Amino acid sequence: MGILVYKSHYVRGGAKVKNYASYIGTRPGVVKIMEDRKNEAATTNQNAYIESFLKAQPEIEKSELYQIYLKDQTLGNASELISYIEETYEEDQVTGIEGYLEYMATRPGAVKVGTNGLFTDEDDLVNMDEVKRHLENNKGIIFTPIVSLTREDAETFGYTTPKKWQNLIKAHRNEIAELYRIDPENFEWYGAFHNEPNHPHIHLLFFSKDGKQGWQNPDYTFEKMKRLLSTDIIRPYREQIYSQKSDLRLNIKQTAEATIQETISKIEQKNECPDQMYRMMYLLKEAMKDNKGKLQYGYLPKSQKLIVDNIVNELEKDPDISEFMKQWDALQNNLQTLYREDCYQHVPLSQIKEFTSIKNMIIQEAVNLPDQQEDPVFDTLNQSSQEYSHSHKHTSVFRHFAGIARRMMNDYYNGYKQHLKTKEELEQERERKLALGLKVD
Repeated sequence: MGILVYKSHYVRGGAKVKNYASYIGTRPGVVKIMEDRKNEAATTNQNAYIESFLKAQPEIEKSELYQIYLKDQTLGNASELISYIEETYEEDQVTGIEGYLEYMATRPGAVKVGTNGLFTDEDDLVNMDEVKRHLENNKGIIFTPIVSLTREDAETFGYTTPKKWQNLIKAHRNEIAELYRIDPENFEWYGAFHNEPNHPHIHLLFFSKDGKQGWQNPDYTFEKMKRLLSTDIIRPYREQIYSQKSDLRLNIKQTAEATIQETISKIEQKNECPDQMYRMMYLLKEAMKDNKGKLQYGYLPKSQKLIVDNIVNELEKDPDISEFMKQWDALQNNLQTLYREDCYQHVPLSQIKEFTSIKNMIIQEAVNLPDQQEDPVFDTLNQSSQEYSHSHKHTSVFRHFAGIARRMMNDYYNGYKQHLKTKEELEQERERKLALGLKVD
């Protein structure tokens, strides 16, 4: 998922663990800074260290912390980036699992719950010496994941306190155990929250109590962990977006129905000549007249679905619906970026399943249209033709107007003919044209 960074190392008990030690006082060229110095320019050694690391791990350029450092190369930004690098990637400066535990619980930036920053299943204060004895006696695999958010996301979703993170891990501890192939009753874990300015994160440490279980797959396990934790983190925000989408969906449906009704009303009142949408609806009516199945979008053949889709796409040009669709795209983008890094790309209204009801409404309105010979618009054309014929005693003029109407229908049929794939559909189309008195190729 896009909002959360999850990395997990491991070490076998009794061995040395990968180093996540602080840059403060331990890394060449890294200086211990006070709050009033964080806006000073980064040191030459800091810049050199970051540059050398990029050659070994170019992917760090994609991280938000690197982009912050690149934009403003201060002591504070450089130090936090180096801290992140060492926590996430470095392996050469090793302190042992007990040293890592000390680092988790007491390093600058760790938020202390009692005498240290450790938390676990119970709400009681954690005795670090007791945890160290557990680690010292455990000869199995010990996992040391890091779960990180950006500052903006941590504040948006409320993950800025140890308690919030503790509750998240407690709620999913059995699922986490199973993902790491450890029986839940045999699972022991500890965490510590580091409230860094740009990347608030927690360090986790977990293992099987008997030292005989534990396994991780860097692809499967990590992706499942990201989805598991992210889903819970974003749930309130996601529900808010879904509520907004529900309101917007109703607005779009109501506006679409009003637009269709307005189009039909204008024609029936002889206020306008047929526009493109109205002609397509008559085309749909004629296409469906021999249908024997349900007159719903899902039951129509492909050729008729295409006509419906084009009517919906014509509806989307309405200014109000077009504006609603921009809002819809924005909400969809907000949802997608919770799970993925790429942005949402616009999908036409006709291709969004949530608006199938608009298509069924169009089908019913098309079915209820009057037959063409009774339709006020075509009556107007016929009346004009007859008046012209009477005054000029030239009956061919009526045929001329009728020919225009036929050609108008024929143009639309030809436009959709290319989409009729089967021999059976072509034959059905030919029979419809003959019934309408249209020219057959």
